[in-house]
Amino acid sequence: MSLPILACFIQLLKEKNYLKRKIGIVQFQLSINKKLRPTLEKAAKKVDDAFDAIQQQPENLELKQMYYCAKGEHVDQMLGLEHLWRELSHMFAADPSTNRHLPMLAAQHLVDGFPLEILDGDVAMFHKLWVVRVLVELKKCLHAVLERDPKVLVLSIIGVQSSGKSTLLNLMFGTQLKTSAGQCTRGVYLQVVKSEWSDYDYVLLLDTEGIRAPEYFDLEGAELHDNRLATFAVLPVDACIVMAANEEDSGFKEVLPMVMLASKKSAMTEEHGGQMQAKLFFVYRSVDTNDTKKLLMYQRKLQEDLRRASHEIENLQINEVGKRGARERQPPSTLDFLQKFRIDSDEEKSDV
Repeated sequence: MSLPILACFIQLLKEKNYLKRKIGIVQFQLSINKKLRPTLEKAAKKVDDAFDAIQQQPENLELKQMYYCAKGEHVDQMLGLEHLWRELSHMFAADPSTNRHLPMLAAQHLVDGFPLEILDGDVAMFHKLWVVRVLVELKKCLHAVLERDPKVLVLSIIGVQSSGKSTLLNLMFGTQLKTSAGQCTRGVYLQVVKSEWSDYDYVLLLDTEGIRAPEYFDLEGAELHDNRLATFAVLPVDACIVMAANEEDSGFKEVLPMVMLASKKSAMTEEHGGQMQAKLFFVYRSVDTNDTKKLLMYQRKLQEDLRRASHEIENLQINEVGKRGARERQPPSTLDFLQKFRIDSDEEKSDV
């Protein structure tokens, strides 16, 4: 082990006593935070100064670029457990045989109640072998606790940046995902919580990076970045919470039809008869729940916009097939899911 900090972290993960292991990891993170605080405070002040400059000259593109650069520098100077897990995942991917014990440590880390990053938030890297082995070891850990195969609900959340996704999960499940106005989730985090529903033993949470982030505006690949995140959050889960900040929901209205298009040839969709297995729950934050007429208007507008977007994408797909000169009959599109979107007061019948 070349880095002392990684050696120290692994030693903590290998601790047999649950309380010593958990307290040791928490104290380890607090010590890192204390050491980095002066550096991060300087970087945060630079971000605040750049933001204040934009407020005075909102049309100045150079100042906006300086602000995004300052935010990037602030993120680059952070160090958390997710960065150490990234290094460990790289080590496993480079030499799975020598580092075969690492997935077991990651699974134990999840069972202990800590989140684990499975999609690198800085470079959008996903080690499939690493994640698969961690999930296999997680199943073994849960099986050892229950003495049978666990029943797990996979729940994800997606929405625009700073819409309150991590905060909502913390309130719903008592987790401690990072939440602050200056530090948004990056990448995708996995966390395991014990279920209070009799139908499931555990809930597997996927907390995702916010889409339509300001720092990605006008950058090449920004739309692809958001579409990948949304696809990752929707296709492999049992249920997905789609979060909207206030009345602004244009972000996920643009992304969801692309997810449906990506799912058309997905093996998971084919296994479910051409239909997505995920149930979508749309959550509007900071709206007046007493204004029933306005809420109904949101529902109807959501329905109309999703149908319209899916219809436009379906037409684009048909045109593309026509240009290639395809003659074979195309299978039914999963975009029908949005075209036939239902809103009903009966929860069992409604798609919302």
